[in-house]
Amino acid sequence: MQKIPKNLKSAPFIFLLIIALILLAGVIIVIGGLFRNPPTTLQPSNFLAAGGAVGSTQAVANIQLSAENYPSASFNALSSTQYTSSSLSCRDKAYKDNSAYETRLTKKGSCIANQVRAWLLGQKAGAAQTSITLIQTNIDSSREMIDKLNNSRNSFAFMIYPGGENTAPVYDAVLSPKILCLKDSADSSAVIPEIPIGPLTANPVNTFAATTNSQERELLEVKKKAQELADARAKKEKSMFQTGQDAKSLIDSLAGRFLAIDLAMAWWNHKTVLGRGIAVAVSANKTGFRECNPGFFVKHLAFTSGVKPSDKWFTTEVGVDNLLVTDCMPYEYLLRDAISGINKYIGKLETLKSGHVTALDSFNKQIKALRDNNYYCDAPVEEK
Repeated sequence: MQKIPKNLKSAPFIFLLIIALILLAGVIIVIGGLFRNPPTTLQPSNFLAAGGAVGSTQAVANIQLSAENYPSASFNALSSTQYTSSSLSCRDKAYKDNSAYETRLTKKGSCIANQVRAWLLGQKAGAAQTSITLIQTNIDSSREMIDKLNNSRNSFAFMIYPGGENTAPVYDAVLSPKILCLKDSADSSAVIPEIPIGPLTANPVNTFAATTNSQERELLEVKKKAQELADARAKKEKSMFQTGQDAKSLIDSLAGRFLAIDLAMAWWNHKTVLGRGIAVAVSANKTGFRECNPGFFVKHLAFTSGVKPSDKWFTTEVGVDNLLVTDCMPYEYLLRDAISGINKYIGKLETLKSGHVTALDSFNKQIKALRDNNYYCDAPVEEK
């Protein structure tokens, strides 16, 4: 048996020899792969973005028209193996005038874009109409609550619920589709010569929501502070007067933005906010109409806060959730202040409603213009 030279047994030589063999094998595999399977060049812009970010995602626009010529739309994102090329490159025969064909495709893309636009306007119009209905319900309930408060003699109570706010849920849509040829690298037979494709964009739609997460969190924070005040009062860390002032500040922080109605009204017309409210109750002891005297300092401070000289002071209980305060208070002022807060809320709702009414009128006019012109879909036919 032939002996291996000593220098070939050295560790460095063996290491270099192994690396050389690996590199050589890699080159052979790559070259063989190139000749057997030539790579297909795909357009990166047509792939789903990492994380599915809207705006970089390409999607197919699917449009269907109702018997009344109203469009419905859906959008399917391209898969990781799908890619596009020009429709002209996918035609199976030549035409005398390719520019006429391209003109028709441009017109077809514009037609579909107008149909998608009409669909999105329809979503906005529907949201505006729903918002108007919800807002009007809150207005009607608030006015009914004011009528009840105006008829109260020595006590009143209501729940404070989320008052609702305009939100902007997002509708994804392909607003600028182009007519392209869709292919699939995983299936060479899956070719669609003409199909509307474009970037999927996020479109906020202004909508009034009966409750929002931020409002619910705010109410929970008020409940927490009311409990802290109750605990502090139980430990005699706060005076009754200061506790009453702090309790009123909690309610004032919600005035004009939250829905104040009684439980029965909430049960019948506002089920979406049931269980999300704070109870407020005020009761004055007017037995014999004997007034109490809060003292000069308290009266002077109250006058600077809107209490009238003619307001009567009675021993009054004020409850805010689990907090109960009993002190000499001007009942008529507390009642008047509650009504003022509800009126302020109604004013806010009227402003929101006006905005949705104006928007709804605009949406409907735009939809009508598109329908009356058949979405501008009269396309020229290319010469054959």
